[in-house]
Amino acid sequence: MECRPGGETYRYFRRLVVRAVYRIAAHHAAQRVLIFTHAGVISQILGSITGQSAARWESLRPRNCSITEVLWTVDGASIECFNDRQHL
Repeated sequence: MECRPGGETYRYFRRLVVRAVYRIAAHHAAQRVLIFTHAGVISQILGSITGQSAARWESLRPRNCSITEVLWTVDGASIECFNDRQHL
């Protein structure tokens, strides 16, 4: 299944996203890093953590301007906060 007609598949998109985030996490081990991005990227990161299919990302789609926190450790990643909008 494609993200959009003629575009990459959800699985390929997830692979790109997860690879980039793991690189960032590895480069900044034991540091706090902020990543500003769109809902599609966030939902694919969260889907990879929770084991959801790349094509079934809608349930993990955050709202605009929300905050999602992910903790990356040597043992893996965990979702600390999802779709927080208290700051608005």
